[in-house]
Amino acid sequence: KLFKCLFKIWYNKLEKEVLTMWRKKRHQLVINLLKGPFRLFIRLKYNFKSYQYKLEKDKPHIILSNHLTTLDPIMVSASFNKPIYYITNADLFSSKYGKILSYLTAPIPKNKNVKELGPIKDCLRIVKEGGNVGVFPEGNRSYDGNLCYMDSSIAKLVKMLKVDLIIYNIYGGYGIDPRWCYKARRGRSYGKVRSVYPKEQIAELSVEELFELIKEDLTVKHIPTKYKYRSRNKALGLERILYVCPICGKVQTIYTKKDKVICSACNLEVKYNEHLEFESDNKNFKFKYVKDWYKYQVDFVKDFDIYPSQVFFKDNLTLYLVPFKKRPEELMNCTLEMTNSKLVFKNETDIKEFKLSEINEMTVLGKNKLNFYVDGATYQIKGDKTLNVLKYMHMYYRIKNDDTNNEFMGI
Repeated sequence: KLFKCLFKIWYNKLEKEVLTMWRKKRHQLVINLLKGPFRLFIRLKYNFKSYQYKLEKDKPHIILSNHLTTLDPIMVSASFNKPIYYITNADLFSSKYGKILSYLTAPIPKNKNVKELGPIKDCLRIVKEGGNVGVFPEGNRSYDGNLCYMDSSIAKLVKMLKVDLIIYNIYGGYGIDPRWCYKARRGRSYGKVRSVYPKEQIAELSVEELFELIKEDLTVKHIPTKYKYRSRNKALGLERILYVCPICGKVQTIYTKKDKVICSACNLEVKYNEHLEFESDNKNFKFKYVKDWYKYQVDFVKDFDIYPSQVFFKDNLTLYLVPFKKRPEELMNCTLEMTNSKLVFKNETDIKEFKLSEINEMTVLGKNKLNFYVDGATYQIKGDKTLNVLKYMHMYYRIKNDDTNNEFMGI
C-alpha cells in the first residue's frame, strides 16, 4: 500500500509536469511531418531556398530574424530540425486558424507595440525546458525594405535567457512578398543562419554592445538589386503605404493600376519596375525607391501644421472589438475621422469617440489592419483592400511625440 501510494504521488506529479510543460512531443512531430512539404511549398511559391542548420537536442537557443514576408516563421523554421516557439502577435489567436496553430506550434502571444511581462516569462519557461525561442525583433514587417525600428529590450531579453544566440537572415523577401502587395511575385529569395554567438560571449557584452551587434547582423540590403521580381501587377497595393503625393502635396489621392502609381489630383504617373525601382517622365519626381517616398511621408507628417478640430483623414471602414484569443466582434460599419484630439467613428445610428490621449498604443497588422489599445481593450479597424491605415498610425505618433519628444512613428 505504501508503494502504491508513493507511486500514485509520483505519477500525479509527473502527469502535472507534463500537462504544464510548454514543449510537447507533437511539436517535434509537426516539424518531422510538415518540414518537407513546407520547404517544397515555399520553393514553388516564392522560389525560396532554405539553407539547413542542425540544432542540438535539448540545447536551448534564441533565434532572431529580420521580418519581411507573410510566411517568415515557416521560412525560418524550414532551415532547422527542431521546433521554434515564436513570439507572435496576439491577433493570430483571434483568427479562425488560431486554435489549431496554437495546438500544433504553441506560439507565444504578445500584443504588438505593448510592453508585457507575460511573453518574457513564457520565454524563460521554454528555454528552461530546453526549447528554442524565435523572435522577429522589429515586431513589424518592413514596408519599404529597410530594417524597422527595434527596441533595445531585445538585447536585454537575450542576456536574460542566457542561451546561445542565432541570427538568421531572409534575403529577397521584400522583392517576393512586400507587405503592401496583394499577391506574391516570383524572384530569387533564400534564408540562412548569418551568425551564432555562444552564451559565454554574450555574457561579456554590455546591453548596448549586444543591441548594436543584433541590428548590424539583422540588416539585409534588398535594394538596389540585380534580380528581377516578376508580376503582372507590380505596383498594385502601393496605395496601402503611399498616401501623400510628392508633387502636389495632396493626401489620399494615390491609387495604383497594374505597374503604375497615379495621383488623382495632379495626374502624376509613376511606373514601378521589376528591379523594385520607380520610373517617371515627371522631372519633379525625385524618388527611386519606395523607401524614399516613405521617408518623405514620415517627414511630411512630422512637419504637418496641426490646427484644433482639423480633420486629417477620413475613410469608410468597420470597427471591431478583439477579445484576447477570441474572434473579433463587429461593432459598427462606419466612417472614421481623425482630428488632432480623437478618433470619431460614426454612422446613421451611432457614434463612438476615442481620445488620442486615452489610446495607449497603435499598430498596423498584416497588410492593412490597424489595432489600437484603450484601457486593456483591443480595437481593430478594417476596410477594403485599398485602405491605407499607415497614415493614422503616423499621425497618432506625431501627436503623441509632441508630448514625449520621441521619434518613434509606430514602425
